[in-house]
Amino acid sequence: MNATNIATNALKTIQRNGTTYTLTRQTVTTGASTPWKKSGSSDATHTLNGILDDYRDAERDGEIIRMSDRRYLVAASGLSVVPQPTDTITDGSTKLEIISVNAIRAKSTDVCYYLQGRN
Repeated sequence: MNATNIATNALKTIQRNGTTYTLTRQTVTTGASTPWKKSGSSDATHTLNGILDDYRDAERDGEIIRMSDRRYLVAASGLSVVPQPTDTITDGSTKLEIISVNAIRAKSTDVCYYLQGRN
């Protein structure tokens, strides 16, 4: 099975068993004459297919993984952007900042991402 098929199968499995989340990326624009000043920002939203794969108590150290942190497994196939730290993920009415992103790859193709979210 090639890497693209693996990514597609992961997406189908997550769609069957998971839910959808919203990824928000804020883009800050600057003024041409004063590039150090922010002149505005805009939010772009993207739909993620994922599963809440929360941390176990033994993984929560209070510093790197805090007590309120959440871990999500999201499918890479079909995403228009790669999640990044500082993006936010919305789970129901809860908005969390993405602290870290870890990719699961088959050869050079991203299959899934683990996202660490923090309120």
